[in-house]
Amino acid sequence: MDESEHTQRTPRQNRAYDDEHDLQPEGTEPDITGRRGGLGFSALSGIAAGVLSSAISVGLTLANSSTYQQAARSPNDMSLQYAIFGFFCLNVVITLVLCFGAGFVVGRRTLQRSYGFIAGAIMGVIIFAGNFLVVYIPGYPSRIISTTSTGLQSVGMAIVADLVSLIILGMILGLVGLWGATAALRRKAVQPEEYEEVEEE
Repeated sequence: MDESEHTQRTPRQNRAYDDEHDLQPEGTEPDITGRRGGLGFSALSGIAAGVLSSAISVGLTLANSSTYQQAARSPNDMSLQYAIFGFFCLNVVITLVLCFGAGFVVGRRTLQRSYGFIAGAIMGVIIFAGNFLVVYIPGYPSRIISTTSTGLQSVGMAIVADLVSLIILGMILGLVGLWGATAALRRKAVQPEEYEEVEEE
């Protein structure tokens, strides 16, 4: 009886590892530490996400400037205070979603969770810096520049408080970015198995 060749479909178990292995030159060990340029890509992603988040926050505030002005004139009007709190919550949600998305993209691109944390932390720094720049926007609501406390002690306390706030914001967004990168790597690892043709005699 003549032997006939047939094919068998076998799953590729670790697609993320195989992709990296396929990119390596022949005769070299596969790079399992992530793709090159990951730090630069994570920094650019964090900057882009931070600028976008700040722009959305400014646009949302300017679009509802009348509400902020009415709240300043009527501080006891709880409906206005609830509206402003709602704007704040919406801004927080948008920021977290953008941070998670940045971490997810960085995780898929670099194959490293730590770069997701870096992207989120950089995003936090950009947002924090943006909060100081908005005071120069003419007619920007919800920003009151106080000149009553000008002593060195007050300035020093304000600097310390700003540094603490920066660290906290960077850590929170860094963890959200890390979460996004982890989700990207987990999704890449459990994606539907791909098959390759294997010839058998």
